[in-house]
Amino acid sequence: MTSHLAHATRRGLMGPGHVRNLEAALGKRAGALTAAEKGQARANVDADVLGGFRNKIINGNFDVWQRGSSGFVGSNAFNADRWLCQRTAAVAVSRINASPGTLAVPGNPSFGVLVNCTVASTVDNAPLMQRIEDVKTLSGMLATWTFYAQFPAGKELIPRVTQSFGTSGSTTVIVDLPAIVGTGEWKRYDIVTEIPSVTGKTMGAAGNDFVQLSLVEKAPYSAFQFRTMRHSLVAGDASRELDPYSPRHLAQELAICQRYFERIARTYYSVGFARVTTGIESVLTFTRKRATPAVSASDAATFRVFRQGAGGFQYNAGTSLALGAGGLDAIRFGLGITDTTNIVAADAAIIVDAGAGASYVDIDAEL
Repeated sequence: MTSHLAHATRRGLMGPGHVRNLEAALGKRAGALTAAEKGQARANVDADVLGGFRNKIINGNFDVWQRGSSGFVGSNAFNADRWLCQRTAAVAVSRINASPGTLAVPGNPSFGVLVNCTVASTVDNAPLMQRIEDVKTLSGMLATWTFYAQFPAGKELIPRVTQSFGTSGSTTVIVDLPAIVGTGEWKRYDIVTEIPSVTGKTMGAAGNDFVQLSLVEKAPYSAFQFRTMRHSLVAGDASRELDPYSPRHLAQELAICQRYFERIARTYYSVGFARVTTGIESVLTFTRKRATPAVSASDAATFRVFRQGAGGFQYNAGTSLALGAGGLDAIRFGLGITDTTNIVAADAAIIVDAGAGASYVDIDAEL
């Protein structure tokens, strides 16, 4: 290319100014775009549809609600999958439904979240936050956190990036960014910042390190409502992109969520055998978790034990529940029963299923 430019200059076809302009243009083509220009270039070719795992936030569209869709109160309570509310004052979190095309939000989202802060706080609090596994995520890189939100005009929230290095790791790093201001209407917010480098830091051995994104209420504190949807965290400056959300299939999103939490609520649970006439042993399997999970369940009476009897299938209601030690994808499931009719014999094959219809088992490996 250089020889062709020199030849054109000697022939008088191009002056020095033309050459400089062309070289500058070619330099841009060669990769000398600014971060914002790269974002505009991605928008020009709809590149957001190409990278389903580009978005580091999980369930950013609030499509997955395994714990239910309302009734979340108190501090440090998870609500929509992967989302956490950390507020000491009274708060209620619930899902909001969006009719397609009725909001100034791209992608026609079906759901969002409402954080109803019913009482003014007296300290800093985070109405909404998410912990992203692996503190090295986007470290030392420019990144953009984009979302849509509606909260009172003039109300200020501080975007905060926290790097936690896990148990026995380096001291937590907290970066507060310039406040965003509510307008009372739905608005897009783009927080462009450099995620601190983790060079020289020590990671804890427990595998519970993370990057946390949170929106922190700025004083003066007040009661207020915060609605939001369509969250993404991507590398680079995405502020000029039409929609950096980078959607994944709902099945993928659910599977990713279940790496951290899974509520098993269904008619059939597991098969096993009767240990004695008043108790059974079973194994409950689930999606493999990021770490050994904590396990809890509904009341024992919501489960039943079925077996083949002389008159067909017969059952006993549960009276006590024992969730034993397990691993990343299975646990021991023990259920005590009242054997007044002796329908469960020792060593008999059994099936555990839902009794009252409200039975569930929670498998929790959240960060």
